[in-house]
Amino acid sequence: MLHKTFLVTSLEFLTDFPESEYITRQDKAKQLMAKTNIDALLITAGENLRYFCGFTSMTRCRPSFLLLPQRASPTLVVQENNKYNAALFSCVKDIRSYMGLVSSKPGSYIELLIEVFQELGLDKQRVAAELGYEQRMDIPYEDFVRLERESGMSFIDSSEIIWALRMTKSKKEILCLRKACEIMGKAYEKCFSDAKEDMGESDVATLLQIQMMELGADGSGFVVFNSGLRSPGFRKGEQRPHTHALMTGPPTDKKITKGDTLWIDAGCTYKGYWSDFSRMAVVGKPSGSQKRMHRLICDVTEKCVRAVKPGVTASKIVNVCNNELKRKGIGVSFEDGRIGHGVGLLVTEPPHIAPYDTTSLGPGMVITIEPGIVTDYGVFHVEENVLVTKDGYEVLSTANRELRIIN
Repeated sequence: MLHKTFLVTSLEFLTDFPESEYITRQDKAKQLMAKTNIDALLITAGENLRYFCGFTSMTRCRPSFLLLPQRASPTLVVQENNKYNAALFSCVKDIRSYMGLVSSKPGSYIELLIEVFQELGLDKQRVAAELGYEQRMDIPYEDFVRLERESGMSFIDSSEIIWALRMTKSKKEILCLRKACEIMGKAYEKCFSDAKEDMGESDVATLLQIQMMELGADGSGFVVFNSGLRSPGFRKGEQRPHTHALMTGPPTDKKITKGDTLWIDAGCTYKGYWSDFSRMAVVGKPSGSQKRMHRLICDVTEKCVRAVKPGVTASKIVNVCNNELKRKGIGVSFEDGRIGHGVGLLVTEPPHIAPYDTTSLGPGMVITIEPGIVTDYGVFHVEENVLVTKDGYEVLSTANRELRIIN
């Protein structure tokens, strides 16, 4: 027998949220499927699996699949070694397992998926997969082609449905995002207190990551760093355009020295939900220019944050930023084509705070606001994580914005 059916009857699942949270998400997906004439969703990506049922596979060589029909209960397909974890960490009752490690070996998941499609009467229906905007499938491309060929099905894109759901966070999701920001803020506070002159960037980053873990983060997150000039051939005092792509990156063994701005953009997860914001310090006494630029970017960021409210488009916030910078006689030099983005189960996700994104903000969305300025005396950028509320906004990244002093 190439596969097994595993019906959950007695094991208590250990998901991030109560079962009712996942059922609500699935029901909302079904409502959107009905409106768009889609019969089922095929979910493979880790964050989407976690979103819809609480389970995600640990390895890509053993793909997992959630089939969510519009008019039936979901089925979860996992590799044999994952079936007990799937029972513990998901709310799905019907769990099927395949034996092979990869699709080219006996026990291929392709055959099992086709069997499930046929059993549910979906082999002749409209099934949507993660084919479009900022989505991906955690399945080899050749296997997906084979699945289409052998099933005779032609999959359509599910990204519009997925983002319509994931962009707006539930109360329980917001609690996780708020906790991730709280952990990150406390980690910054401890890191800046413990950092010393002549430490390496990587040593400072390690301090920060240890604090994330000790404070309850899922993992050590990410750290992007700048403690001075990085651009090849760029000399202090040289006047030319600066970009953060040249000035920032992973922490290095470079020693932090007097006069350096210490800019860190970092994030951690709590129950899979990300925080993502930056804070700044200076080694020794800050110069007048450093204090003025830090104050300026805090003012501009605050102006953008205050523009956040339901009904405002993402692109409108960019206009607010550009007008404020123009009024101050300076331009953004973080040349990413945006000044913020959504944050949730991914550290960056829609909507994007960019001229090209006309998404209308709504209650429950969580975005970052992060205009930045790069100079020859430091990177200036004080990113905030902001919840859109029914009346306006709430800043989740409540950590101290002050320019800290490192001795």
